[in-house]
Amino acid sequence: MKHLVPLILLTAISTPARATELRDNALRLDLGFVSAVGEAGVTYTRSLTRTVQLEAGAGWGFSGLQLSLMPKLSVGGARHRYVGGVGLAAAVRLNPDSDESPVLGWLNADILGYEYRSAGGFTLLAAIGLSVGIAGHYSWEDGREEVAGILMPQGRIGVGYSF
Repeated sequence: MKHLVPLILLTAISTPARATELRDNALRLDLGFVSAVGEAGVTYTRSLTRTVQLEAGAGWGFSGLQLSLMPKLSVGGARHRYVGGVGLAAAVRLNPDSDESPVLGWLNADILGYEYRSAGGFTLLAAIGLSVGIAGHYSWEDGREEVAGILMPQGRIGVGYSF
């Protein structure tokens, strides 16, 4: 009997998380094309409820430093989930030309997204969607281009750790 208690404790400690448990936080490195965090960035996601997440990110892209905030709908099990969301991003131009906007505004939508979170904490995200410009302008040698109304496909893939 005296050996049974340590055996039960050892089993409880070493048993992986149940498939129904969802870790509330995830930290990821993302690579993308016209994504909310540009071509490369870091995101932090907090699960506010079982179906609502809030993602904040920072990265670097064609238009400069990218800062984003995106609420997401998350549906599925603890391991495999659909995630989609719509959020705002600001591209901060660190060295804008004299006629360029120092900040460009974008509305980003992750329309088709998949998230995997292992029992050990590994997380993977893949998402595709659209980005539309909402504020600011670029300056080119032959003129100026308003960002508002520019519509582009976007996508990203990320790996990280959930806790």
